[in-house]
This record gives sequence, structure tokens and C-alpha cells, in this order.
Amino acid sequence: MISPDELLKPNVSTTFVRNGSKIYILKNFYDFSVNDDIYYSINMVEVGNSNIILYSLNRRRYVFSLDSISFFKVHYRYEKVKLNLIRYLLYMGIYSVAMTRILSFVARL
Repeated sequence: MISPDELLKPNVSTTFVRNGSKIYILKNFYDFSVNDDIYYSINMVEVGNSNIILYSLNRRRYVFSLDSISFFKVHYRYEKVKLNLIRYLLYMGIYSVAMTRILSFVARL
């Protein structure tokens, strides 16, 4: 398995050490796959000598022993969702302006 330092490096905003554990504050909220499960809205990761702790937006903590992890991956879904939402809002704005102009033109007839 790739080390958590290598895996988290592009997503980290701030790193500090507390009681021998490295704590990573992430740039955004990400989904993490650990073994067969997906954990949503993770914004902080703590890596200790023997375990990894994921902290989520809804104040949950997920603790995993490093020995028990066979698969660990970061998903970038939130950035894609944000871009799609911005695109959608832009299209809806253009659509509503066009429909308003068409309806005002039809009303004048």
C-alpha cells in the first residue's frame, strides 16, 4: 500500500504533529475508500504509528488499524460536484433570461 503521506500530499492544506501523530487538514471535503467501505465528507486525517483516523464533516471519527487496511483511496467527487453545480446554475440563469424575454415578446403580441 502507498504511504498516507504520498497519497494525501496533493490534497493537504496544513500539516502539524500532535502527540507523535501527523494531522492533515485537507483543502476540501473528500470521500475516502477504505477496504470495501466509502466514508463521505472527510476534511481531516490523522496518521499515527499504528492507526489512521478520518474526521468527517458531521463530527464522526473513523479509526482504522494500519495493519487492517488493504485498500485506501481518495475520491475527488466534491470538486467535480462543485464544478457541475456552477455549470448548472449558469445554464439555468441563461435559460431563465431567455424564457423571460420570449414570454415578454409573446405577451406584447
